[in-house]
Amino acid sequence: MSQNEAKSKAWLLKYNNNRAVAISVHAMQELIFEPELQELPYAPDYCRHLYHWNDLIIPVMNLTTLICDKTETSHQILIVAFKQITQIRFGAFQLNDNPELIEVSDNDFCRQAEQSDLWSQISLSCFRNKNKEIPILDLAKLFLTPNIKATIVKPTSH
Repeated sequence: MSQNEAKSKAWLLKYNNNRAVAISVHAMQELIFEPELQELPYAPDYCRHLYHWNDLIIPVMNLTTLICDKTETSHQILIVAFKQITQIRFGAFQLNDNPELIEVSDNDFCRQAEQSDLWSQISLSCFRNKNKEIPILDLAKLFLTPNIKATIVKPTSH
């Protein structure tokens, strides 16, 4: 990065061993170890739990289950905040690793090679970090779209 280059910070959230996504540095609210989650029957597999936080009940999402269709147990959650029109909303991600604070510049921008319908729905943009593509999550769309996996149009076979 050159000295005149604009830089921002972001939180890197790892899932499914070595894959990662990013969120705005301002989105992170609290990291909670060993949370007591409440199971939500009949909810989508990637968002089956709720957490009571600051007199709110917030959904808890598992990125590995959403993106990779794998079940992964985690022992911590990250509370995030996002804006919906004029209101601040909250959600949480199950994590196995601590979030990592990184610097990102405009020169790190890249086109996302994995052009699945899911990524087009849940990511705002993409950048490169340590030779890996890192999608930036659209938290509002991710947490406020009911069963986002069901909204993806699957190709029909003839």
